[in-house]
Amino acid sequence: MPRPQCSMTDSRRTATSGPLDEYITAIVGCGGPLTSIVAHMERHGGSSAPVGEVLSGLLSSVLTPLDETYSDEQLQVAAAILHETTEIVCREIYLVPDTPSAGNWSQRRPRRPQ
Repeated sequence: MPRPQCSMTDSRRTATSGPLDEYITAIVGCGGPLTSIVAHMERHGGSSAPVGEVLSGLLSSVLTPLDETYSDEQLQVAAAILHETTEIVCREIYLVPDTPSAGNWSQRRPRRPQ
């Protein structure tokens, strides 16, 4: 079984990279594996529980070393930053609806009778 893609970004830092750049690189980097895992779960099912609930359980089981590495306060700050990041992304970045393409018959308008 293929492993999730480990990163969606080039992890090399430049001399001008600052803390915000590193944070953004880390967020984009975790997007690949999480997207792969969710896509796999949706394709193969196997659980009646919601995907988010199952994913939370999986992450809880593998991220326990972070609880030993970082203080409760550090983890709470990280969570607060991620929550705020999510709110900003959802508010400021818009997804444009797909346009019908020649191969996507379900979205094409019916032809008018001639």
